[in-house]
Amino acid sequence: DVQLHVEYLRPNKMYEAVLGDQADIGFISYPEGNRDLTIIPWREERMTVAAHPSHPFAGRTLLQPGELNHQNFIAFDEEVIIQRELDRFFRDNQIEVAITMQFDNIQSIKEAVALGSGISILPERTMAAEVEQHRLVSIPLDAPELVRPTGIIHRKKKKLTRAGLEFLQLVKGSLVSTAVVA
Repeated sequence: DVQLHVEYLRPNKMYEAVLGDQADIGFISYPEGNRDLTIIPWREERMTVAAHPSHPFAGRTLLQPGELNHQNFIAFDEEVIIQRELDRFFRDNQIEVAITMQFDNIQSIKEAVALGSGISILPERTMAAEVEQHRLVSIPLDAPELVRPTGIIHRKKKKLTRAGLEFLQLVKGSLVSTAVVA
């Protein structure tokens, strides 16, 4: 007798939904601490270069960060945390890309890359279906520090139902008691 409702929200809206009791839990990248939230670290996702199968990088097994210099790049909107992290990565590695398009979500970026509009850097696991369909290639980048941390958030003062706790255990793959309070 459990109902699961899944909705994709921008990070600020996810925090609002959880804090406002419109959602019991939320999955978020780059979780930010808040005194009213519990953050459970979930996984760190490796970031790789997404390219069209005909792109010159497509046959490569590893790219050096400097090889991204002057490439046409499909970026996230500037206010999205993942783009701020990518911008820092570019600055640290003295990389200048030519931003051709910007989107606020991974799906739109994948579609633009699949149309040959440029390359991007995305979490590897988010491209699995497109790679299998030969719409995209995922090329590892010699940058082990480039990962997307993800976490599960819920309100501290809200007691999760048994179904909620079971769902968390299922998703996390381990006991919820390993939660980290932020």
